[in-house]
Amino acid sequence: MNAGLLLELQIDSDLRQVADACRAWQRLAGQLGLGEEAAGAVELALCEAVNNAIIHAHGQRAGYTVRITVRQDDDWLIVRIHDEGEATGPDLPPVEASGGTVDLDEGGRGLRIIQALMWQVCYLRRPEGNTLEMRYPLPGGTED
Repeated sequence: MNAGLLLELQIDSDLRQVADACRAWQRLAGQLGLGEEAAGAVELALCEAVNNAIIHAHGQRAGYTVRITVRQDDDWLIVRIHDEGEATGPDLPPVEASGGTVDLDEGGRGLRIIQALMWQVCYLRRPEGNTLEMRYPLPGGTED
């Protein structure tokens, strides 16, 4: 693996594959020694983001690739979900989201859940596809 790269996984755009991504995260969280709350928050955000890629970007059609990477950058855990499907939302600037409240009255609930769980969230649409980047502080980092 590259320096800083902790996990790299490609799954098919089949909702049955989401469990594999979640199990891979659980193994990594255990190796990193993350507490239960941090590991659970990142797992929920990661699984929600992968579900969104499969459901919204690929229309629940199997046969497309969803890439998941987890990197460590200084005191941050950086989780990226990339798909090559349809645009799934507007470009979002980084959002300070930790500890915020979530309004679930309108659509876009998955993204709001992700924003409430992660410290920074950025969605980018480029010609090669969609990338959702999420950041979470590592234990002992500057955000503790």
